[in-house]
Amino acid sequence: MTGLAGFMVFVGLAFGLVFGGWGLWRRWRVRARIRRRVGGMALTVLPEEREEGAVAGRAIAGGRGLARAGNPLRRALDARYPLAGGVRTAALGLVAGAVVGTFVAAACMFFGLGPFLAVTVGVGAGILMYVNVGRGLESRRRTVYEERFLVAIDDFQRMVHFGIGAQQAFTAVAQAAEEPLQHSLRFVARNAELGVELAEATEAEARRVRVGELAMLSAIFATQSRGGGNLSEAVANLAEMLRERLDNRTRLRSMTAESRITLIILALVPVLAITIQSFLQPDLVDVLLGQAGRHLLGIGVGLILGGLLVARVMIARASR
Repeated sequence: MTGLAGFMVFVGLAFGLVFGGWGLWRRWRVRARIRRRVGGMALTVLPEEREEGAVAGRAIAGGRGLARAGNPLRRALDARYPLAGGVRTAALGLVAGAVVGTFVAAACMFFGLGPFLAVTVGVGAGILMYVNVGRGLESRRRTVYEERFLVAIDDFQRMVHFGIGAQQAFTAVAQAAEEPLQHSLRFVARNAELGVELAEATEAEARRVRVGELAMLSAIFATQSRGGGNLSEAVANLAEMLRERLDNRTRLRSMTAESRITLIILALVPVLAITIQSFLQPDLVDVLLGQAGRHLLGIGVGLILGGLLVARVMIARASR
């Protein structure tokens, strides 16, 4: 029975590693596509200033890191989590990973696994938890960034429509924005006040935070500064596109809400059933938690976790 329980735990861990690795690969592809799109916009709009724009973009993007030039780990964390905060996100991920890893290792030993196997499973669970915490925090901040960016774009478009200059309107919008957008827009406005082209400053910030909408705004600024045109109308079109994208995201979340609620209920039903049974028939629960029943309980927990993981992946794929 111990061998069967270990086999089921190994199967669950293998499923977790496969789907976790697949999720990381998908995330890497999305980020690479965003970087290519941002770079493609800059090279298409500014073909004659390719070298100058690249040098200026690197200089602007590196301006924040001058004070931290001697700390490559912090720079790497800030580059990985530009909106959530590298050090804060890594610290939260490490704490969550340590807690979950310890709990999983203790649970595996309770279910009858050996110490080495239990520690291995706990370490794997802790690593997956660390990755998911960082990805979740960054994704949440990115969603808030995009929602508040739409409000800022609407305000900027109205100011430009009523005759206010682009740089002055951008500075006013940056002052009125909320975090995490405010810090990003203020940095762009400050570089524009120091003489950097507004398009170049926006492009550099878009590369840092990896937000395609900000790169589109940079392309609009570059097109307007080189060829003229109606800046207000172009920004209004961008705002309409962002509004449609956010509406589609809300609609998708509404469509998958029932599935997510079902997933939560299915995860809580076994816990509630055992809790109620412990009050109604404690003798049966004592047998289940005894030396003979722990292996069967571990197999059941492994199957439930594997099923919940598969269901979560299916819901995530449907949301995309």
